[in-house]
Amino acid sequence: MKKKKKIMVGLLALCLMGISLTGCGQESKDEEEGILLSEQKVRIEVGDKVEVEIENFDDLKRVDVEVEDDDIAEIDFDDEDGIITIEGISPGKTTVTVSAKNEDDVSFKVTVEESEDARSDADELDDSHSDADELDDSSSTETPTPSADQEAEEVAGDYVSSYNLDSDFWIDVTGDTELADFLEKGNLTLDFIMSLDSDGTARLTMDIEKFASDFVNFIDDNYTEFICMIMEKDWDDLTQEEKEELESLKDVLISSLEEELIGSMDESSDLATGTWEYADGNLYFTFDGNEESVPLNSGSFVIDVPSGDTFGVGDDSIVFTKVN
Repeated sequence: MKKKKKIMVGLLALCLMGISLTGCGQESKDEEEGILLSEQKVRIEVGDKVEVEIENFDDLKRVDVEVEDDDIAEIDFDDEDGIITIEGISPGKTTVTVSAKNEDDVSFKVTVEESEDARSDADELDDSHSDADELDDSSSTETPTPSADQEAEEVAGDYVSSYNLDSDFWIDVTGDTELADFLEKGNLTLDFIMSLDSDGTARLTMDIEKFASDFVNFIDDNYTEFICMIMEKDWDDLTQEEKEELESLKDVLISSLEEELIGSMDESSDLATGTWEYADGNLYFTFDGNEESVPLNSGSFVIDVPSGDTFGVGDDSIVFTKVN
């Protein structure tokens, strides 16, 4: 997992470098704005449809749209108006990718959920099963002992650990002490999620969207201080014209920053995939052929990370706590 974490740090550094270039550059990026979409992610129910517009479709050539898994969602692309119609087919997650000549591909996530009617039917079925179980329980004088499968089912779910991004972390990313001290004031965290699926799959991921949202909100609230630090100038030393120009760029920079963070880091959000088992109060993990066991206490477990393995900063014991 060390290699994956280092990749994430590198991507963060690239994103911050992108901020610097945006803040200091004098040329407009309008001519190289790439493919612009009206939505960055889509969430729909089975049977529903939603439209995503390619906002600068008229400026693009040879546009093509593909969906990664058409068993989850199907697309219909109007190549005259640049409208992508997405229909939910079955529950799950997939990716839609838009490409154009001489432009970088742009992708967005599609999450398809069960329809409300289907969920209601499932709830009614569960209720009927519960009623039947209660009748069975009332006729029995013995309390059944949970099976190993039942215990594992109760353990399955998402466990979250929030990693505090302190000054040492930001120095590692930016190499700039002043910028690191500034970013530390944001009290930003990066949430790691260990998902223990009922089929025995263990997945370690990062909550990129939450991090990106918190990051840009901090920059938004401290925009003047941030932009002056990047430009290495005092706000009072800028002309009125320069101040107005920087203020006019604020919304564009903040919006593009969030998109860039999510887009750049999304590929590295899946840190590791392995297997898990539960027995006698312990979790047994296997990642990349390496096995590790940790006790599960009151919905929490601790993973010890050797020195230098967590963003290259010190010893860490990472505590994961169940959230669902």
